[in-house]
Amino acid sequence: PLGRLNPAMLRGAAQLARDHGDGSLRFTPWQSLLLPSVPVDDVLQVIHNLEQLGLRCSADDALAHLIACTGSTGCGKGLADTKGDARQLAELLQRHGQTLNVHLSGCQRSCAAAHIAPVTLLAVSSGHYDLYFRDAAQPGFGALHARNLTIEAVAALLDARSRSPLDA
Repeated sequence: PLGRLNPAMLRGAAQLARDHGDGSLRFTPWQSLLLPSVPVDDVLQVIHNLEQLGLRCSADDALAHLIACTGSTGCGKGLADTKGDARQLAELLQRHGQTLNVHLSGCQRSCAAAHIAPVTLLAVSSGHYDLYFRDAAQPGFGALHARNLTIEAVAALLDARSRSPLDA
């Protein structure tokens, strides 16, 4: 989840790669892990085992659609705990059945995403973010939609926006 592996997750994934794949693990720029060459007949078992290790394997999981930089817990420039806030946002979005692609950035540098996400949350202080929507006509993160929002306010706004007939 969010590009973080603990030792048990990594050992477990490595064992699955040896037992069911070609023995290799691949890390992606999108904070994901791939196990190459798993036979089709083994896929469901491998996915189940990965989930048992705490890895997210479903596209329906809101957390699978979030990218978060290291944030204030691991970077001196980070203004918020982006990883913790992303977990909270994923839980709120999941309750509403949302699977939006959202990028949480602790500062203007946007280290976690090499692309402009449909939705970007730019930290302004601990637990507070400016909300941007991708707009090809706007530089940077896109069009600023709202300032200084809590994660709860972001979730409510994104949920309301997804239900609006104007955005259909």
